[in-house]
Amino acid sequence: MEFKKRKRRVTFSHENKAWGLTAFFVICGSILFYLMLTRIPELKNLWSTLNGVLRPVMLGCIMAYIILPVYNGLRRLLRRKLPDSLSEKVKLRISKGVSNLVSHVVLVVVVVGLITMAGPQILESIVRVIDATPGTIDTITDWSQKMLADYPPLAKSAANLLGDLEEKLVNIVTTYIIPSITQILGGITSGVINAVNILFDILVGLVVSVYLLNVKDTFSGQGKKFVYGFFAPEEANKIITNVREVHAIFSGFISGKIIDSTIIGLITFPVLSILNMPYALMVSVIVGVTNVIPFFGPFIGAIPCTFIILTVDPIKALEFAVYALIIQQIDGNIIGPKILGETTGIPSIWVLFSILVGGGLFGFPGMILAVPVFATIYLFAGRFVDRALMRRNLSTDTDEYVELMSIDPETKEMIQGDRYAPKAKKTEEAEAAQSETEN
Repeated sequence: MEFKKRKRRVTFSHENKAWGLTAFFVICGSILFYLMLTRIPELKNLWSTLNGVLRPVMLGCIMAYIILPVYNGLRRLLRRKLPDSLSEKVKLRISKGVSNLVSHVVLVVVVVGLITMAGPQILESIVRVIDATPGTIDTITDWSQKMLADYPPLAKSAANLLGDLEEKLVNIVTTYIIPSITQILGGITSGVINAVNILFDILVGLVVSVYLLNVKDTFSGQGKKFVYGFFAPEEANKIITNVREVHAIFSGFISGKIIDSTIIGLITFPVLSILNMPYALMVSVIVGVTNVIPFFGPFIGAIPCTFIILTVDPIKALEFAVYALIIQQIDGNIIGPKILGETTGIPSIWVLFSILVGGGLFGFPGMILAVPVFATIYLFAGRFVDRALMRRNLSTDTDEYVELMSIDPETKEMIQGDRYAPKAKKTEEAEAAQSETEN
């Protein structure tokens, strides 16, 4: 009697597929992490190459994201205002095209306007500082001579020090500066070439930005198709919700900082004009632009502006320093919180930490994007901790952990206590009971 072997049909459930996909990504991530650690120089060279090639695309993405709120607002407004006789498809095309054009025109007008207004005054202030430097040095020299006239030994030491300094300066000029003239001339040529390359990147970035806004709906739909194609509906819904929250954090923070900085610049210009401050327009633009950087922005803008005003009028420089301190307090305590609200949701100490780390690693862009990036990490880390606590049937309220002494392992009761209160002295009976237990 012959028995035929039946082939068992192997079926994979959705959970098996999810576990297999997770294991695959974990293995690939581990291999990638190992390669990153062992090939750091090659990765730096690769990043430099990719950064040079993809710079126009990255600029286009940044431009499109900055003007996205303007684009979306105009698009919604036009779709409501267009006549009902037009089909929805025609309304969509018209609203997208007009919104795209107007938002980019606004971006170009704002950037060119700021450069046109502040550029000539910045050059003028640089020339003024250079022209005033010899007079300032002479003033400091005369003042030091008058101060040292009554102290001959100190004057002699200062003269010797100045002689040594002069000799060192001559050596520096003959050894380093004169041989570097050819390099400087070559640097000027390369600087012109770099300026042309930057202008080319900006123009290409504008074109990329136009195309990105036109196809952003398509990209959004394709992204959702991918998520729902590889994940269960419950998990996919969570991913889509998380992406929307991240977008809300970034767009809310960037838009809020731009509005906040614009208000600060608009307030600064009339105030400085009333105070008869030199370079009022240029200073207002610098203060407004640098205010985009959280926490350190007002100081980054105030320091060079104070120095520029100092070359014209020291009293006005002192007045501007006082004004900068006042406007920083007003912005930090009134204007900023009203506009940004709870966009970031992270404490001030983490704002400071994220700016320092972001600025140290990525420079000026890192200082701007550090806060929303860290706010995103802070949000999801908090949710991860809350889910872990809920699995253990523990409270997720942070206030309940401030004075927490311990948690009962069986009842999960949270035992509170004042950690700053003085410890109570043991009674004689308690000490006797403790000693008896120990014996």
